[in-house]
Amino acid sequence: MLRRGLSLLGGLFGGGGGGGQEFMGGPPATGPPGMQFRGNFSEPMQGPSVNRPRSKKEDKLAREYQKLGQFWVWRIADTEDKFQSFNIANQKLIRRKGENPEARNRIMLGKEKALKGDIMVDLNQFRGGCLTTSRGKNEFLPLDIKLETFDAVNNIYNIRP
Repeated sequence: MLRRGLSLLGGLFGGGGGGGQEFMGGPPATGPPGMQFRGNFSEPMQGPSVNRPRSKKEDKLAREYQKLGQFWVWRIADTEDKFQSFNIANQKLIRRKGENPEARNRIMLGKEKALKGDIMVDLNQFRGGCLTTSRGKNEFLPLDIKLETFDAVNNIYNIRP
């Protein structure tokens, strides 16, 4: 670990204080001429891990989708983007208003983090739209929507035709 009088930067880059002594217990690694890096750099500090445990927030969200069983997802029409799910509040709104056959073709949703504007969906035709205003100009984004199910065993989403 750090010793008294050894600067953090000096210890990291081989200068000042300890010179050839180890920093954070790792062997020196080669770097640009005149610099030696110390420590274990074999794994990235950031990035997704396959066996990463889920956070409490992710577990809670998974339980909410599991309770719903089926949920609606969207993407901007005529793109190859991945589908994103509507938030839980909008999922419940769609479920409640979708039970009425007359209201299934015009459901106004609440705010979505990824969609800035007013959102309307038509469950009968599996489409929707988002009306946004940017720089004083109105813009309409057509949306494709699909109904998916949550597979709790494998924690995967299955697209329903």
